[in-house]
Amino acid sequence: MLALALFSGCLPLSNYPKEMKSFTTISSINRLRLSSPIAKPIISEEIKAIEEVLRSGMLAHGEVVIRFENDFSEYRGCPPK
Repeated sequence: MLALALFSGCLPLSNYPKEMKSFTTISSINRLRLSSPIAKPIISEEIKAIEEVLRSGMLAHGEVVIRFENDFSEYRGCPPK
């Protein structure tokens, strides 16, 4: 719980445990917050899909666009074309 308060910036320095006051500064907390990613995005499938479209040369028409339009129509509850 303390770590969550530290990372969120909700805990004032006066409330830190005594052993942390001697070495903790606002800038060190900010550096820690910036260098500790919560989650790394997984985008490999998206990159492959973008590559597929770019390599096809069909940016406005083609199989991928038709597939997207049909999937989106289904998602919205409309009959596909």
